Amino acid sequence: MKLLLAVMFFMSANIFAADVMLHGGHVRFLPKTSKVTGAFMNLMNHTDKDLKLVSVKGEDAERYELHTHTMVDGMMKMREVPSMDLKAQSTLELKPGGLHIMLINLKKPLVLDAKMKMTLIFDNGFELPIELPVKKVMGHMKHKH
Repeated sequence: MKLLLAVMFFMSANIFAADVMLHGGHVRFLPKTSKVTGAFMNLMNHTDKDLKLVSVKGEDAERYELHTHTMVDGMMKMREVPSMDLKAQSTLELKPGGLHIMLINLKKPLVLDAKMKMTLIFDNGFELPIELPVKKVMGHMKHKH
């Protein structure tokens, strides 16, 4: 009976992993003196259940925090959030100027095109290991002339 339960648990975890998918994504390259950076991606929920991303873990930074940008007194400010909603049958976009993951107190300088591993943790206990390349991205910045 224990073996049957273990097999069922393993199979359900694998099925769930196929139902929550990462599309694209990167960690922003910053100069070697920087101790923080951001991670951006699209998470797709192909299930019929709403999920919440509640934390992130990894070995490249001392802390991983879920963040957003909000307007406070006419200024855009970044702040930590306890979770991010990943609605059923939808995509959650983590992007500059919006929801994102902060990597705080990097343990070593960033290297262009290196892969950074982290694990996304959801409110139901599911953990999704991901690997994101370090990219130099400037296209999101818009300037008025």
